[in-house]
Amino acid sequence: MWTNIIQSLSGVWRSVQTIYEQIDLIKVAQVYIQKTRAVLGQMPEQANRLIHFLNTKTSEELQALDIRGRTGTILDIKRVLTMRTLMKNLDRIC
Repeated sequence: MWTNIIQSLSGVWRSVQTIYEQIDLIKVAQVYIQKTRAVLGQMPEQANRLIHFLNTKTSEELQALDIRGRTGTILDIKRVLTMRTLMKNLDRIC
């Protein structure tokens, strides 16, 4: 009888360990989510404004501002928006 109990607990124990590992990973993820929020701050809103600004200027106006490539600059700015989206998705999953 004890052998059966020990075997049953042994099978369940792996699941319990997995649950605790997942809980620890969620705690770590939540810390990174908070850090990312702090780093991003108002950057996503500013990124949207910058993209709008860049899209309303002519090539000559951008050159006067020392902006060489509109597309490359917008892609760099969109990294902020991508980071925000990833953070929100991770937060939702957690």
